[in-house]
Amino acid sequence: MNRRRNEENERSGPRGRSAGKRSPSSSPRRRKKDRTESRSVSVVGLVGGIGSGKSTIANKLAELGATVIDADAVGHALLNQGPVQEILVRHFGPEILGEPDEDGTRQIDRRTLGTIVFSDDSARKVLDETMHPRMRTTFERVISRVARQVYPKPGALRLPPPVIVLDAAILYEAGWDDLCNLVVFVDAPRKERLKRLKEQRNWLPEELDRREAAQWPVELKRTQADVTVKNSDGVDPVALEAEISKIWARVDPNRRIQPKAKNDYRHLIEDEIEGMVPNSQPAPRNKPRSGTRQPIRKRNND
Repeated sequence: MNRRRNEENERSGPRGRSAGKRSPSSSPRRRKKDRTESRSVSVVGLVGGIGSGKSTIANKLAELGATVIDADAVGHALLNQGPVQEILVRHFGPEILGEPDEDGTRQIDRRTLGTIVFSDDSARKVLDETMHPRMRTTFERVISRVARQVYPKPGALRLPPPVIVLDAAILYEAGWDDLCNLVVFVDAPRKERLKRLKEQRNWLPEELDRREAAQWPVELKRTQADVTVKNSDGVDPVALEAEISKIWARVDPNRRIQPKAKNDYRHLIEDEIEGMVPNSQPAPRNKPRSGTRQPIRKRNND
C-alpha cells in the first residue's frame, strides 16, 4: 500500500508538474506541512502587482531577521549559467547576447530577451520551461540547507528557527506557492504603481499592461493570498510596521525577533546558483568549477 502511494505521489508531486505557466483556473494546492524543513523553517511568499513594493516589505521582514530569496535576482543569476544560456541562444539566436565584457564574455541582454518573450506567448513558454524548474530547485535547496544549518547534527547547538521570505511576482503562476507556509499579497493602487514604475524604470502604462498580461490578474492573487498588506504611498508608517509585526507573529507566535546579522544565510543562495549544472544536478564540490559566480544584486523596490 505504501509503495503504491509513493508511486502515485511521485507522479503527481511538484517534480511531475508541467514546467509551463500555471493556469489561473487551477485550484490552489494544499501547502506542504509535513516536510522536515517546513517544521524548522518558515517560508513566507510575497506576491503583488508590479510596482506594489514587494521588496519594501521583504526588506522590513529582513530587518526582523528573515532571509530573503529574491526570485528575480536568482533568475537573473541563473540566466547566464552555461546550460541556460546555451538553450536560450539556441532558441532565440545570438542577438539576445549583449556586448562582450572586458574578458570577452557575452551575457544575455535581459531587455532584448524581455522584448521577445513579452510579445510572444510561445517564446515566453520556452523561457518559463527553461528557468522555472531551475529556480525552484534553487529555492528548495536553499530551504533545505537552511534547515540543516538549524539542526546540523544530533547534539549540536540548535540555532533559532529561521524565516525565509520568497519574494516572487510569479509565485502562483510558477507553482512555487506550495513551498510557502504563508503567502502575503502586497497591495498598492494601480495609479501609484504606475507612478513608481515611471520613476524607477521609465515605464509607460502600455508596458505595465503588457507585463501584467503575462501574469495572473492582480485581484486573483489577492484572493488566493493568506494576508494582504497595504503599501500605498499614503500609508501610515506605524500602521505598516504593525502589519509587518502581525505577519511575523503569524509565522510563529512564539518566535522572538532575531537581529539581522545573527543568522545570515544569503551565501547559501549564491552557493546553490553556482552549483547549478545541466539536469539541475549539483556540481561536484571536490572539483574546481570553471567560470565566475553570478552575484546576487539587490534590485529596486518593485
